[in-house]
Amino acid sequence: MSTTTTEILNLLKSLTLLETAELVIQIEESFGVMATPRLPFTGRLCGEPPAYQVILEAVVADKRIECIRILYHLKNWTLIETKKFVDSAPNVLEKGVDLSTAEKLKQQLEVAGAKISIQKVG
Repeated sequence: MSTTTTEILNLLKSLTLLETAELVIQIEESFGVMATPRLPFTGRLCGEPPAYQVILEAVVADKRIECIRILYHLKNWTLIETKKFVDSAPNVLEKGVDLSTAEKLKQQLEVAGAKISIQKVG
C-alpha cells in the first residue's frame, strides 16, 4: 500500500460515524456512484435505546370524562381536540418515546380507565 493510501486510511479510521456518513454522501455525489444500498432511516443510530409508541386502544365508557381531563392536561390540546382523540380510539398518543416515559403515560391513563398499549418502533 502506498503512503498516500495509508495516510487516507488512517484519517478514515479517526472519523466519527456521522462524519463517515457525510463523507460517503459526498463521495457518491462527486463521483456519481452509490456506495451502499439505501435502507430507510429509522431515526436511531447504533447503540441508541429503542423508541416506543403509546397507543390509546379504548376508554371505559363511564371513565371517558376522566381520560379526557388527564389527556387535556398532559398534551395541552384544546378540549375539542382531546374529546375527538378519545372518541376516535384507537390512536397513537406518543411516538418515539423511551420506555420509561411510555410506561408512565400508560400508568397515568390506565388509572383513569383507558386501555393503553406500548409498541416498540423500528
